[in-house]
Amino acid sequence: EVNARLLSTTRQLYKGLAHMHPRGVLHQGLKRENRMTSATMERLRITDYGLAGHSPKVEEDPWTGEKGKYGVSILVAPMKGGTKLYMAPEMHQILREQAAAGSDRERFDAAPNLITPATSDLYAAALIVLVLFTQVENWKGGDGASVWAAVEKCAARDGSVHEWTAARVREWASVR
Repeated sequence: EVNARLLSTTRQLYKGLAHMHPRGVLHQGLKRENRMTSATMERLRITDYGLAGHSPKVEEDPWTGEKGKYGVSILVAPMKGGTKLYMAPEMHQILREQAAAGSDRERFDAAPNLITPATSDLYAAALIVLVLFTQVENWKGGDGASVWAAVEKCAARDGSVHEWTAARVREWASVR
């Protein structure tokens, strides 16, 4: 039953994003703390829209150069910030470019500092799902290798652990 609730929570998180993005809203601050889940995990709400705003649409993805499929425009926004642990690699690249530019604002403004839903909200949502299933944040912000290691560790875990009885937990702990 717990795994079914985790999957339901995951679906609700992505449905929330699917509701926001076509309306021009990028959250930019998604993290585990910016969601509320009912005690029974039957309802999820996305919270803290402090970095969100209405975002324009463009014809071409600023990171890949690809045009929107089927004539659909791509939502973009200037990066406003967020929690580094949940930022996509592209967002960390923007931070590095900003740091490298230092006080040379003109140099930084010339660099692409636009993000898309895929480079912010969807990446952060995937990390939230990882935390839902593992109950730990065991990766380093901006380090793709540590994120991948956390995903592989989650995939290799025993999915039934959420349904173990107290006796099963004691048995597992005694062999460790």
